[in-house]
This record gives sequence, structure tokens and C-alpha cells, in this order.
Amino acid sequence: MSTMTYRKLTPAEIATLEANDCRAEAWNGVEVAEGFSAEAIHRCRFAGTVRLGRGVRIDGVHEAVENYEIGDNVQILNVESLRCRPGATFGGGVQVGVLNESGGREIPIYPGLTAQIAALAVLYRHRPEAIQALTRLIEAEIREHTPALGRIGAGTRIAHCGTLTDVCVGEQALLQGVAELTNGTIESTPQSSTVIGRGVIARDFIISDSSEVTDYAQLSTCFVGQGCRIGRGFTADNCLFFANCDCQQGEAQAVFAGPYTVTHHKSTLLIGGMFSFFNAGSGTNQSNHLYRLGPLHQGILERGSKCGSNSYMVFPARVGAYSVVLGKHSDHPDTAALPFSLLIGEGGATLLVPGTQLRSIGLARDVRKWPERERRRGTKRDHLCFDLLTPYTIGKILGAIALLEQADNQSDLVYNRATIPARSVAGGLNTYRLAVKLFVGEALTRQLTAHPQGLPAPGRRYEAWSDLSGLILPTEAITALLDRLPAMASLGEVTAVLDKQATDYEAMSWNYAAGLLSDIHGKPFSALTPDDLARTLAIYQAALAEYESLLLRDAAKEFAPALRTGYDPDGGTAEPTRASDDPDGEASERDRAFTALHGTPATHPFVQRLCDELRSQSAEAQRLIEQLR
Repeated sequence: MSTMTYRKLTPAEIATLEANDCRAEAWNGVEVAEGFSAEAIHRCRFAGTVRLGRGVRIDGVHEAVENYEIGDNVQILNVESLRCRPGATFGGGVQVGVLNESGGREIPIYPGLTAQIAALAVLYRHRPEAIQALTRLIEAEIREHTPALGRIGAGTRIAHCGTLTDVCVGEQALLQGVAELTNGTIESTPQSSTVIGRGVIARDFIISDSSEVTDYAQLSTCFVGQGCRIGRGFTADNCLFFANCDCQQGEAQAVFAGPYTVTHHKSTLLIGGMFSFFNAGSGTNQSNHLYRLGPLHQGILERGSKCGSNSYMVFPARVGAYSVVLGKHSDHPDTAALPFSLLIGEGGATLLVPGTQLRSIGLARDVRKWPERERRRGTKRDHLCFDLLTPYTIGKILGAIALLEQADNQSDLVYNRATIPARSVAGGLNTYRLAVKLFVGEALTRQLTAHPQGLPAPGRRYEAWSDLSGLILPTEAITALLDRLPAMASLGEVTAVLDKQATDYEAMSWNYAAGLLSDIHGKPFSALTPDDLARTLAIYQAALAEYESLLLRDAAKEFAPALRTGYDPDGGTAEPTRASDDPDGEASERDRAFTALHGTPATHPFVQRLCDELRSQSAEAQRLIEQLR
């Protein structure tokens, strides 16, 4: 819009506007593009500087349109006011006090903020020079891109809304029935439009493209990333939401909601926590206040974690990746070193069953549904790694194996205020070892398939890895970026470094897997023979078969007789029978009703798809074995 050429109104156009019940502080403050039609403007008062594009239609702005540039083909119908005050920054530079409610981790938000840059700014406050440099770059970005006037992008429709003050709106957005917007930016493009719906109140905010904020949601001092859905009365204060978050009905306070954070229940409160690929059950709650010096504390539930209904954690606490939290936990456990675990609260203490979630059909389903629920359109800013087994999780698993191997099989192991029952150690070790076989075998299969003429020689193997809110990268790369920040001239340089890390992930992951392959065979990678590789693939095939068996066993639990309770339409007592999926059995009416609705483990669509996928991977491994031999 800023490149468009405008002219002053003609006397005839002014006369038409006045006849249409329009007024202005001064008509010479109103400028229009060629092709503007005064006949399409009704019942509106103009103040300050107003610029109108081609095809603009306005009908009913009750107070004023003040200091706005309105793009081509915009519709503004029945709006209380559209005002831009001098010095407005449209949400840019708003300090969001995220994660630690008492302060110290504030981040200035701006259009284009990514989960990775936010994680750098929030988590690495112990690197003050780097944080000061990053803040300086963010402030420069805001100054460079903050317009002098409010803007409404081409093709946007604003209808039946309340007061809109100091708000910039992108192209092809829809604002329908909004109650109030103050000091914010709504990004939107023709390819990735944004919707703000009925009853929404948002103050000091930025909402990114492809998102929907609807149904009486209330946001105060928040950033909403791309592809998010927030609605049904959800309230949030001092929060960051990134790619594809889905938040309905509940409440969030000082939350860093990384990609795919999901909460759908009225009784759920997320507070002072950092999450990603997360699902909050009904009644999930945390406390960041120990009633001494205020809400000083914070919690991190690493990627893929879930909270069962009515789970409760007293922060500080940290939960390892892909773990499930049940019950009440008040002893401040730190289970980051034990991913894929089940945490059970018993009297406030934490009982930990290691590795069990790797055998969960629910986790297998989650990993496959996340990419399918991608709602971002156009350019995707947050970098997301959807892989279940990565150098990050495998590194944690190797440490967990070393820890559990030292355990006394006769005594429970207490680790970071979590108790691991002696009876659970052997199962955890078996599952963790299975994960390593799957990771190495999958990486080798992928490389042999992509490079039939010979495996690429691996490069440097990084041992320590981090999850930077969705981006898996070597920890050393984060350190190097933080070291370089004071010398960087723009946020574009920071983004370029993170983009390269995302691009290089596959190669670096292979380097890590190749190092494990050398460790397994006890020889340098260059000395590995075709027979060594074939043996590795055979181990991988056996691991795939074991993994499929574990997942099928877990899936079968959903079809157990006890879970058919309530399916008898007449409420009678089901007679003991053979399994209802036994074609020769005499199934009860309850079993027939259950099977009609849910089928059997063998016919469930996801289970079938998963088995086909695992068997296809095994078949590819077999093809490669024959090729090697």
C-alpha cells in the first residue's frame, strides 16, 4: 500500500461524501487512489490523515476513521471506530513476561517472531551480552518496519466490530464481530488469511497469518504464531503461542506455548511453563508460587509430553520428552534424562516408569498426526522437526541406559526426586535399547536407499544436542550463535543461521547415526564392510517386528472386555464369551455393539496404516540386505 499514489478529493467527491452522511475534520486530510468511488462510502467521519484505495467500501463507522491507510477492495461495515494514535507501534516492542511470572525473561514481540528466536531470548538470560544484542536487533527490526499510519490490507473485510485502536491488519483478513482490538498487528496474506471472530478482545498483541482467534477469546500481552487456533472463551495473559497451537476454553498465564501446544478444556490452567507438541488433559494445573517470595518458579515439559486429567505439578519441575504425567507432583522432579517415561503422582511424590511411552500406540499416532495437522500456509517461519527418534532423544536415551544399568535390581532407584521401581528397570532398558536399534537402522536404510552407489562419508559427529522449541540442533551451534550475536547487524543474520541449521539437520543426524554405527561394530566407519551393514539391517528388521508387536499389544488394550462397558444398548449384563473378533465365537450384544462402532485391532484404520508402514520399512531393509550380500 505504501507505494500507491494518492491524490486529494475533488469537490464533486466531497459533495457526494457529504450527501452520504460523511464528515471530516478537514477534507484535505483525505487522499484517495485513482479508481476510488465516493458513492461506496456512507456514514463515516474522517480525522487526521486517511488514505483510501480503489474499491473501498465503508458503511457505518460510528466514531471515526483516523490516521489510516486503507487498501484496495477493503470493506468496513458497522464499526464503532478505527483510530490510530500518534506514535503507535501496533504491538511491536510489547514486553511479554513469559515463563517466569515474576519477570526476568521478558521478550519484545514483533511481526515475524519465531519459536527459535523467542527460545533464544527467553532461555539464555545467563548470556547477558547475547541477549542485549538480540534485543537490539529486535528493536531495530521494529523501528524499520513500523508504519506511520495504521494500515488495513487489500481485500480485508471488517464487519460489525467494536473499537479498533492502533491496529494494523494484513491482506485478505476477516474481522467479524470483534469486540475490541488495541495496540496490535494482524498478519494476513492472500495465501494465508487470518480470521478474528465474534467477541474477541485483544490488547497489546501480534497475531500471525493463517491463524484464527474467535468466539470470545481474550488475549492480553500475547504473541500468536502461524496456524494457531484460539477460541471458545480461552483467556491468555503474557503468553507466546507458536506454530499450530490449538487452545480452547481454558486459561494460560506466562506460558511459552511452543509448536503444537494443545489445551481444550475449561478446567485447565497452564501457568509459568514451557511446552511443545503437548496435550493438556482436563483439569491440568500447575503452581509456580510457593507463597514465600512470589511466583518465582517455572516448569519445562519437553516436546511430546502429555498431562492426564487432573494432573498437577508444583514448579519448578522438568519432564523429559514424550512423557506422560498423571496425578499430583510436588517434589520438583527433573526427569529430562529419562524420556518416554510415565510419571505417576503418589502422595505428591513422583513414581517414574522409564521408557514405557515408546511402546504407546497413542504416541505413534501423535507423531503421525502432527504433520497432518499443519495449518500454516505460505512461508512457514518456525522450524519443526517431527521425527520421534533424533540425536536429541537418542542422546538422552543413551544416558538413561547408562543410568539404569547401574541400578540395583533389588532396590528402587531415586533420581532427581523421582522414584524408579526396581521392577521397571529391565523393561526400561529393553525399550531404550530397542529405540537405539530403530534409530540406527532407519538412518542406515534411508542413506543406502538415497545413495545406492555408496554411503556418504559422515562428517563431524556432535554428541550434545538441544531442542530449540521444535528445531533439533547441536548444542554447540546454539553456543556459537550466542557468541556471534553481538557482532550481527540484523535479525536476518540470526534467521539465516537458524535456517541453515534446519537445512543441515538431516546430514548432521546421519553423522550422529554413523558414529553410533561405528560404536556398535567397534571400528571406524570407513572400515565397515557390507556384511557389517547387512547385520545392522537384520537387527533393524528384528527391532521393527518387536516394535510392531509392542504397539499392537498396546492397541489391543483399547478393545479389552472391560472397555466395552456401557455398549450394551439394553443395559443387560454381558455374558462371558470368547473374543468378539473370533469369527466362531458367540459374541454378546455388548460386543457386537462395540465392534460395530470400533471394529477390531486388526481392522482399525490407523493400526492397519501403522503396520503397513513398519512392514514396508522392513521390506526395504530386506531389499538392501540382499543388495549388500
